[in-house]
Amino acid sequence: MITFMRTLILRVTLSAAPLLLIGCGQSKPTADDAKKFLDSAELKLNDLGVEAGRATWVQENFITDDTEALSAASGQRAGDETVRLSKQTKQFDGVPVPADIARKLNLMKVGFTLAPPSDPKESAEVSKLAASLGATYGKGKYCKDGGKTCLDINDITKIMANSTNPAELLDVWKGWNTISLPMRKDFTRFVELSNKGATELGFRDTGAMWRSKYDMPADDFSKELDRLWEEAKAQEAPAAPGTGIRTRVP
Repeated sequence: MITFMRTLILRVTLSAAPLLLIGCGQSKPTADDAKKFLDSAELKLNDLGVEAGRATWVQENFITDDTEALSAASGQRAGDETVRLSKQTKQFDGVPVPADIARKLNLMKVGFTLAPPSDPKESAEVSKLAASLGATYGKGKYCKDGGKTCLDINDITKIMANSTNPAELLDVWKGWNTISLPMRKDFTRFVELSNKGATELGFRDTGAMWRSKYDMPADDFSKELDRLWEEAKAQEAPAAPGTGIRTRVP
């Protein structure tokens, strides 16, 4: 979950303001213009990636209101630029370009994890929610024995990695899931805003935007996933009588 929230916050993006001039001196962008666009974008992506990574690392290791605000601000800058960049790639629609350039342009349209809404207030809200949810998760603790024993994410991870006691594993799994209850309202709003940003970019929702990253339409990805799942199930042998244990067919 922490990795997931980090991905949401690390929405590194590109500043393409100089490229807005494309077309002023010519009727249509060229393949060379597309390459220049990508070269400039990739350089900026590196800088913003480092900035966002530093802000998120500090927030996750020193969880305070101030570091949460810094992470949210960094996330909002990245998210707003992501939307602008995605829209600017449309100037190259229909332009004959090499396959690698075409793929990079497509990834810029769908390569971000979260597309904030175009409304500035909603963009700021979704960025703050992302940072807040990550902080709440990072600070979460499962306490038992009347509060005498409290386990954080690191303690839980060690138990899940090393314990072979089914009762203990079930206990910590159920216990850790209780920390998400106070997050429900904020997460619901987060999903609402995330979906709004995705629909503004032409996707059905955030899920469809995510599934568009795999060099195929979102619906085709879902069908392929179902096909692979059915194939995997077909390779599973029936349970041995009286054991309930299944094995893979060689």
